Amino acid sequence: NTPGIVSFSGLITSNGANFTIGNEIVPTEITNSDFIRFNTLGGNLDFNAESIALTNSEINSDGGNITLNANGNITTANINTMGVTAENGGDVTLISNNGNIQTGNINTNATTSGGGGLGDSGSVTLSAPNGSLNTGDIDTSTPVTSSSASINLNALSTINTNAITLGDINNFVSSGGLTIETPSVVTINGAINSNGADILIGTGTPEEVNINGSVNSSGGNITINSIGLVRINDPIGETATVSSDTGNIVIRHGGGDLNPRVPFIVGDATTNGTNGSIVTATESITPTEIFPNTFVSSEGTIQIITTNLDLPIVAATLVTDNDSTNSIVTSQDGLL
Repeated sequence: NTPGIVSFSGLITSNGANFTIGNEIVPTEITNSDFIRFNTLGGNLDFNAESIALTNSEINSDGGNITLNANGNITTANINTMGVTAENGGDVTLISNNGNIQTGNINTNATTSGGGGLGDSGSVTLSAPNGSLNTGDIDTSTPVTSSSASINLNALSTINTNAITLGDINNFVSSGGLTIETPSVVTINGAINSNGADILIGTGTPEEVNINGSVNSSGGNITINSIGLVRINDPIGETATVSSDTGNIVIRHGGGDLNPRVPFIVGDATTNGTNGSIVTATESITPTEIFPNTFVSSEGTIQIITTNLDLPIVAATLVTDNDSTNSIVTSQDGLL
């Protein structure tokens, strides 16, 4: 413990012991002067500082938990708590009270260790209540057992991530889930694949949601909320841009607050919509369908909800399309 700067380089291995800095006296900064590789071999790593800057680094724990707490910014490269000799992946918790968080990829996978044991992945919590989040890929999936691992991302400002994977990839059973919360803009540059876990983006309604990839759940509900517009564009061109095998899909957007109203379009993600289909186990919406108002499918498994402000009706032409999603009414040339 020191009130000054703690700087590392080289290889640091704790051989299963816990590695703690700043539990009594909080240093000004924890950083590295050259490349640094931490490997706790099952022990926990717990760093507390005014700021943490481990840009040229690797943090590995072999099942141990990784906890970084700072008043200011937290910057790391890749973090890997995947169990190698341990069955379980460790938890990753990064909390910046007044700064931003930037990381590389985060991997908390479980493994089947010798003897065929069943492990669970670690959970990921990234919280910047007065700043922004910027991360690489996040993977908390587990190969052979029901997963309780969750991913929680929270920030005051923008949240940017790459691909996100969670849940049990074989049995599609999970009591964990993905929650992303910010009043600002959410941008995900990659697919979200959930194997049995629920997906929730925006309990407090972000001002905008941009997902550059598909959103798929093999057994959980998908809920995407925004007070602004929602764009889900899968560059791979998958048939289903948003899909859930057994759960429901709810998309809430603020297009109804705008004048003129901005419809949600299944088949065009340029402004507000998806570039491909929305599919559940029993219902689907295929391109191209235009939803200027709230839409609920006949069985209720797909909902596209907007605010429907009381705006003037302008010479609207109604079009009814009786397809597998039941009667869908769109407006081609006015407001409804």
